[in-house]
Amino acid sequence: MKLVGILLIANALIITGWQVSTSTSGKGAISVCLIAVFVGLVLTFQDRITELSIKGVGTLKAVTEQAEAKLEQIESIRRRVESQGATIDLVAKDAKDARELTEEIKQKSEEVEKKVKEVDSAVADVNRANKELSELMEFTNAVVAAQTGDRKAFDKLKVWAESKEFRFKKEAEQAWIKILDDHSQGMYNTGYTVPWNAGVDPSKFDLNHLKLEYAQAMDSLKVPLIEYIWNRSDFSRKSRMQFLLDVMKTDSNLTTVEYAGRYFTQGANLKIKPLAVDYLAQWWSEHEQEIKD
Repeated sequence: MKLVGILLIANALIITGWQVSTSTSGKGAISVCLIAVFVGLVLTFQDRITELSIKGVGTLKAVTEQAEAKLEQIESIRRRVESQGATIDLVAKDAKDARELTEEIKQKSEEVEKKVKEVDSAVADVNRANKELSELMEFTNAVVAAQTGDRKAFDKLKVWAESKEFRFKKEAEQAWIKILDDHSQGMYNTGYTVPWNAGVDPSKFDLNHLKLEYAQAMDSLKVPLIEYIWNRSDFSRKSRMQFLLDVMKTDSNLTTVEYAGRYFTQGANLKIKPLAVDYLAQWWSEHEQEIKD
């Protein structure tokens, strides 16, 4: 390429000299000559010339300048890629680690959820067992209390015996019937004596006064007072039966209720167990007006 450039320069100078010497339009020939000389110089010195200005023609840049610019851009990109390669690798590794960590967290979460469900199930079992134990203890205490004369416990057994939801419904019914029968024996004590204070003549007390005495009496004196009031024939049978029914409905001691029920069934001429208070109360509401004496 250098040889072609030298020949181009030499030929341009020779031709331009001939044109100038034989023609009057030497200005155009000179311009063409300069361009040819420039091209020849570029070919001759292409590795060093980057720019050559020619008056009247302008500035011509060598292809070398553009190539170098492109090479510089490419080099810059290469350097960035190389410098970012480690970052890209790290990001890729982090992404992989993140996925693995996510999977591990998901797995652990599922395991924890499973354990929580197991704990919840165990807690539910414990609560259910505690509830069953609590119900059993409450039922047992009620049975013992009713057997020792607790009227409220006896009534509670009846409520449980009639409930479809109570766990020990059958046992409550059996206990209630057993206590009902225990207070319905054919043999029972009579002939009690009320220890009146000295100088007191109870025969002068009307029924209202005796009711007041009963309300203030100790439990051990209530059965004797019930027997005394029932045996007072100077009171009407109807008024005495009403008193007995009130005792059956309100008294807290089963033995007292039993005696009131015994005398009430005598007055009503019924063969009913004395603790069957609901039945006797219903009978009274239906037959009270039939009692004339």
